[in-house]
Amino acid sequence: MPVITLEELKCRRKRAGITQEELAIRSGFSQSLIARIESEDVNPSLSTVNRIYDTIRNKQEESSVAKTIMTGRVISIGKNESVKKAIDMMRKNKISQLPVVEKNMVIGSITDKGLIAKLNREKDKEGFKGRKVVSVMEKAFPEVKEDADIASITELLEKHPTIIVKKNKRMVGMICSSDLFDLII
Repeated sequence: MPVITLEELKCRRKRAGITQEELAIRSGFSQSLIARIESEDVNPSLSTVNRIYDTIRNKQEESSVAKTIMTGRVISIGKNESVKKAIDMMRKNKISQLPVVEKNMVIGSITDKGLIAKLNREKDKEGFKGRKVVSVMEKAFPEVKEDADIASITELLEKHPTIIVKKNKRMVGMICSSDLFDLII
């Protein structure tokens, strides 16, 4: 467990949307003790801080669903755009993958690793950047509904760099491993 300050503990509780009263019930401490800890009136033991921290983390994991951890601004590219444009978009936005779309439907993906692998096999390196995205794209990223739970998201991220989040068959977000870090750290 990371070292955590009492002030940070309070911030995490608030971010998780837990009241002091709910935290007290879930952790087995009194609400007044939680309040005194947060105002730094008492110096709690490490085991008390750990128990409170674990309670907050468990609550976050329970309530975490795709829509709460996804990145809502999805940057995508059309299948008929150039590889150069895809690379420029990835550089500009500091991202390593893009969903490939056609008529608002995800039909494939482009990743920095995939492009590098294809470039290494390419004989015409100069012509590579002019090729259409459709000619170098990989399989589409897996999709989940916006109410998918943390366990299924984590399982997919073990095998895929990104997950597409959908609502009513429409892409509304993406999740990559860095989106989970707030739950872990």
